[in-house]
Amino acid sequence: TDINPFLASIFLGTVRFGMSMINTWLMKRFARRTLLTFSAVGMAACMGISGLFTKWIQEGTTTYTWIPVLMLVVHVITSMVGLLSIPWTIIAELFPIAIRGIAHSIVYSVANLIMFAAIQSYFSLDKLLGGSSGLQFFFAIVSLGGLIYSYVFLPETHKMKLSDIEKYFM
Repeated sequence: TDINPFLASIFLGTVRFGMSMINTWLMKRFARRTLLTFSAVGMAACMGISGLFTKWIQEGTTTYTWIPVLMLVVHVITSMVGLLSIPWTIIAELFPIAIRGIAHSIVYSVANLIMFAAIQSYFSLDKLLGGSSGLQFFFAIVSLGGLIYSYVFLPETHKMKLSDIEKYFM
């Protein structure tokens, strides 16, 4: 049976909404770096497994067509735990109050331009990387890049006062 794209979109939106509620609870209890690590590893694993099964489905090696769908749902869940949501929180924590409004606006605008470029390049990347499985492997690698970046460059701000964060950067 085919999946109704309209209902699938509603389901994924509902999962994202539910995870945004859970994320609020998680961010009060766990360190940012822990959540980002879990998120990046989960996203990479989901895209890697999905890419592998998508390739096998296209080759006729397996008929487990539900696995890429399940991996998409788990990918949405793991992305909402960290890499999709925490950067917006960290922006508010890292910029000093004097420039926070302007700095946040600039970062938000640049992020939206990057997202626009990513969406616009989907079909070109799909063709360049040899189809949807190649694209999924690419996103797995990008997720691992997010893991490395967040571990190496982002300071831990969980339960820190704004004054302590400002001292860290001085």
